[in-house]
Amino acid sequence: MAARERLSLLRRGAMTQLRSLLQVVFPEFEAIFPLVTKKTPVALLRAFPTPEDLLQASKARVLRVLHSASRGHLGAETYEWLVSPRTAPASVRCPRGTRSDGRSGRC
Repeated sequence: MAARERLSLLRRGAMTQLRSLLQVVFPEFEAIFPLVTKKTPVALLRAFPTPEDLLQASKARVLRVLHSASRGHLGAETYEWLVSPRTAPASVRCPRGTRSDGRSGRC
């Protein structure tokens, strides 16, 4: 097996493991960020690994992480979805219909 194939296999395994863990620990996260391996969701998970960490953090700190990781595309509306996930619909779209990579569509 070539090094590139092995790396690709390891990456897919890590992504699957991340999704599986999120479904157990923070099931609402994927409804808000369907592409959990993008820059913004990863930055949020690094800063706040559990829902409790997110809820205990100040609003300003969470907004700072959201704003910097998304390059200004996400803010207060996404914060509200994160802190009250029960009210978020299953197919939540990013504010202004933009993805974290700048193209139109889902986050």
